[in-house]
Amino acid sequence: MEVKEVLKAMEVLRKKFTSHYDQWVYLKNNSEFQFDVDHNSPIRKLYTDGISYVRGLNGALDTHYVDQSMLLDEYVDGLSSEMPDKNLYDALYIGAKADFDSNYQGNYTVEYMLKQYADQWGDIQRVKQFLAQLKRSSAYRLLRNTTPMDVIQRHAREWEQDVQLHKNLDENGLRAQLVLELKRTGFLASAETHAHEGHADIIVSRANSEGDIAGHILVVECKMWKGPAGLYAAISQVCQYATPYDDHVALVFFVRDSTFSDVCSSAATELATHEACSDVRTQSHLIEFSLALPQDTKRPIHASLLLCNLTKPRYLRSKADSAPEQLSSSGGKELNSVDVPPKTFVLDESLIGKFGYGPCKCYRCDQSGGNQESYQFKHTFEFDGFKVHRLFVQTPAWRDDEIISLLRRAESKSSD
Repeated sequence: MEVKEVLKAMEVLRKKFTSHYDQWVYLKNNSEFQFDVDHNSPIRKLYTDGISYVRGLNGALDTHYVDQSMLLDEYVDGLSSEMPDKNLYDALYIGAKADFDSNYQGNYTVEYMLKQYADQWGDIQRVKQFLAQLKRSSAYRLLRNTTPMDVIQRHAREWEQDVQLHKNLDENGLRAQLVLELKRTGFLASAETHAHEGHADIIVSRANSEGDIAGHILVVECKMWKGPAGLYAAISQVCQYATPYDDHVALVFFVRDSTFSDVCSSAATELATHEACSDVRTQSHLIEFSLALPQDTKRPIHASLLLCNLTKPRYLRSKADSAPEQLSSSGGKELNSVDVPPKTFVLDESLIGKFGYGPCKCYRCDQSGGNQESYQFKHTFEFDGFKVHRLFVQTPAWRDDEIISLLRRAESKSSD
């Protein structure tokens, strides 16, 4: 719906709330309520709050001042502030209904009050629905200066504050959260959507009312961080989905391993080497730049690289945990790469020499001739009583920080 149509609907609802208000006044003046209902009864609280909600919404629904002495976002804020909390609303009804059932059976005024209170909730919900329509409008977003990237950055900050939101999610799951958040904010977002020469991870389209404007609001490519080489490839990839008519292109990388500050630094360095990137402006985890698309290099568009910090570093609980000799003195324990920070151990040089570089020497690789596809690049080695996991990544060159998995002594079986 267009903004004008929504505002017309708000005026219709305003008339309904005027009727609700008149009904409350009528019921309140009835002698069955005035003289028969105890002054401490929750039914009187139901009347007070019920008519108060109606009075507030009736005034806030008035649209006559919108675009005259009031901006649309101010109208939305004022109306939103009058919306009652559903839990409180329901709790008040339950208390009043229980009092009616116990003490006021046959009091028809109280019975009608309960019905009035329940019925007006339906109109309150209609107001809420139209409010959501206004918040999704381009006119409202323009006043709020809210962009899709603002939404994505805000959700990335929420990830940083709560590991439970992302710890078991892969790239698709993380992307799905971003799409859902964009939709909740009012943007027309979709996943795996055709754009130019392929399918972009996320597309934020223009509203129907902006159909005469070409291009998309935002084109997003999401990746797990696996080193600078992956960033270079992603820049080239997203250039296949964007056109000079798009407003904004974004690369969103999810960083689970490595030191986050080091990743930010290497990402900025790598991005500057790509021929499509210029005017690079680095702000820690957010890098703004201009992207020259191969379709028309003379018309660069605004682009961003957002690095999402999903790492889970921890300090050691004791100094003994960091001693290299502990690796060979706890025979039979297992080392794994789950939930541990980089450089937890000073790796024994013989361990690095045997497993740290070059082609894999584990039994499975030896039997398969080096084919790693069937078991997702995870290998297990036996070394001096330990089980060591090594996680490979697909990069042009093998580097120690990309090959060596994070190691930690597992808890002994006796402590389980």
